[in-house]
Amino acid sequence: MPGMWRANLVGSAVPFGFGEHLFIVSIPLGVVSIALSKAGDRVSEAEMEHLITVAPFESADQLQTVRRSVAGFQQKPYPELLCKKRVRSDSMDRARAFQTTFCWLVFSPIVLLSQMLPTREETATVA
Repeated sequence: MPGMWRANLVGSAVPFGFGEHLFIVSIPLGVVSIALSKAGDRVSEAEMEHLITVAPFESADQLQTVRRSVAGFQQKPYPELLCKKRVRSDSMDRARAFQTTFCWLVFSPIVLLSQMLPTREETATVA
């Protein structure tokens, strides 16, 4: 009997469409999904800076080995003028964040399904 109940629940979304009756369920699930995502992102600022610095290498030693093997390598400072430039304005970033959050809330059952799938952590190695 439980399998039949699930089939009826899923089947009811097809003839009636995605409307207000499904928002009652999807919005709270979206809040749970966003909370789960934020809880999984427990990388400190120091770790993030280190990861950005050595990417795509596994360690600073590997990066230094490659740097020493390249003939004529010169380290140049990043231009001051380019440090202040941005690709998008703050308002565009906020608009994109609003759109992402809205879609996340509306399609939260699909997002939760993808969060339930097992993941593998892959690393790239430079030889």
